[in-house]
Amino acid sequence: MSTLKELQSELVEHQNQYEIDVRVIRRRINAQMRNETEEQVANILNNYNMGMLTLHEMTGQMIEAWNYLHDNAYRTDQVE
Repeated sequence: MSTLKELQSELVEHQNQYEIDVRVIRRRINAQMRNETEEQVANILNNYNMGMLTLHEMTGQMIEAWNYLHDNAYRTDQVE
């Protein structure tokens, strides 16, 4: 009987470790996505400053870039 309890305890430990690992990976992915979005926004702003985009075009592209990040970033507080 004690073996069953030990196995159950071990299972809980592994489940907790899995959740931590998933959160770490998701945070890394989110950081990379955020960095790419910031680079994209910097390029959009540079294009605007060079006169290649109107204010309306720049604003629209920046909103699209940040919305894409918002819609595709992983929630780190919810592990599936």
